[in-house]
Amino acid sequence: MQFRFVVEGKKFTAQYRPDGKGDYLPAFGGNVPVPSCKLPSRATTARPTRSTGLRFKDFRIVELPRR
Repeated sequence: MQFRFVVEGKKFTAQYRPDGKGDYLPAFGGNVPVPSCKLPSRATTARPTRSTGLRFKDFRIVELPRR
């Protein structure tokens, strides 16, 4: 399964495609959350408090062409 977040302004849409082929399907969406920490370095070094059980492979952050 492939999963992605598309961010446009202050809104995001989570999308997925079960077989990794074809069009992405919408999963859920909402407003981009406001960071709770004003220091980006502190947010990136924080350790999670519990395991989520998720593992990502081929994780990338890319800017998609504008429509």
